[in-house]
Order: sequence, then C-alpha cells, then structure tokens
Amino acid sequence: MLLILLSIFSLFTSANGHGFISNPAARNKVAGPANDYCPQCGNSVGALQRIHAKGAPFPDNHDAEGTHGLCGDPWEGANDDLLPLNQQTFMKEGPVVATYSRGQTVEIDMHLTVHHWGHFEFRVCEGGLSGEKYSTQKAGQDCLNKNLLVRPDPKTRTECQNAKTIDASNYDCQPLDGSHPERWYLPPQSYGTDGMNYKMKFKLPDNLTCNPCTMQWNWIT
Repeated sequence: MLLILLSIFSLFTSANGHGFISNPAARNKVAGPANDYCPQCGNSVGALQRIHAKGAPFPDNHDAEGTHGLCGDPWEGANDDLLPLNQQTFMKEGPVVATYSRGQTVEIDMHLTVHHWGHFEFRVCEGGLSGEKYSTQKAGQDCLNKNLLVRPDPKTRTECQNAKTIDASNYDCQPLDGSHPERWYLPPQSYGTDGMNYKMKFKLPDNLTCNPCTMQWNWIT
C-alpha cells in the first residue's frame, strides 16, 4: 500500500510557475489559497511562482543546498532559506491525500493557468519527505530520485489504440519518448480545456511500498 503525500517542485529557466496538481491534491491545493486567491500563489504553502532554479542543473542531486527549495518552498527571498533543512518552515509532511497499490497505474490531474511549454516528471520518496527525516536537500532529493515514475506505453492502452487523432480529450495518448519514458510533454497552447486541464497516467514501481510516500512534481521548461 502506498499512502501519498504530494509535494510540488517546479524548475524554471526564466518563467514563473502557474499550475498545481488537483488530483491527487497537491499540498498547496489542500492548504487553500489564503489571501492570494489562487492555489499556486504565495500563501498556499509552497509558492510555485517564487521557485527558480538559479541556473542549476537538473535533476538537482548534488548542488541542491545552494539552488532552490527541495519541495515547493519559496527558496528565493524566504527568511529561512539558509537554515538547516529541519528548521525550514515548508519542509513538513502534510496530510495523506491518496492511497495506491504498488505497481498501479495512476491518473494525475493537472491544472495550469499559464502555459510555459516543457515537460512534467514525477518522483516518489519512500517513507515521506520532511526536514525531520533528512538533514540536507541532497539527501531528500536522492530519496526522490530512487523512484522516477514512467508513463505506460500508449500503444498498450485501448483508449489510445482506438484514437484516430490526438486532441485535448486524449493528449495522454501522445507517443512515448523511448529515451525518456518519464516525460509527459505539454501539448501546444491551443490544446486543453478552459484553464488548461490535463490528465496523465503514470505507473508506480512494482516494488514500491511505503506509508507514507511523498510524490514530487517537476515542471521543466
């Protein structure tokens, strides 16, 4: 059984973050919009719009301490960004938002308010991710990097086999990138429903069992 805590981490070169995972609910979605009136804004516990990579390489696995927050925290300009990981305000586990089985193919619902192109990736840390469990960002990211989720091959999915075209209703049927099966590429900006809602399927590792787990979303543009 996997009990999922969802964290958010977006890596941008020059753009601000405009989006959140609605299912399973991201921690900023669960926390509520507070005074900024949108789930991805600054008072939503993990300010996507304030995360920048500072030119660091991706994935962030060796220079994490000097680049950006590990798990959706507003690294740039935050008062606690230089504190040890266990003292950083945002590095705390939230409530469990979903329960899955190992090896299960799960559907992730994404809502974007502004299109920044690029692709999504998802990682899972066994045992949950918090400053109390990991003393450095590198250690936390190393845990996440152990379980990089991959897309199920659309060629094996009935709904994709029967699709004559790929449009806003079935963009998850986009071809699998054989070199990077972990990547879900954003469609052209004209695709998607109002506000750009997307659904995508990813497979959990067959040997992954944890209570809880933390899932990390990366948006690379």
